[in-house]
Amino acid sequence: AEIARNVEQAAAGTQEVSANIQGVTAAVSETSDVAREIQQAATDLNAEAQTLRQSVSSFLAEIRGS
Repeated sequence: AEIARNVEQAAAGTQEVSANIQGVTAAVSETSDVAREIQQAATDLNAEAQTLRQSVSSFLAEIRGS
């Protein structure tokens, strides 16, 4: 009876560890997705900043030329 109970407890513990691992795996996947989104946003922002720099430079050149 005690062996059966110990085996049952070990099985329950294994299921809990497995569930925890699945949770960690899901969290890692979500974190990876968010990191990709942040990287894309940073790339987009950099492109917008470059466009703005060019626009400001052109504007200043026009003003200086007037």
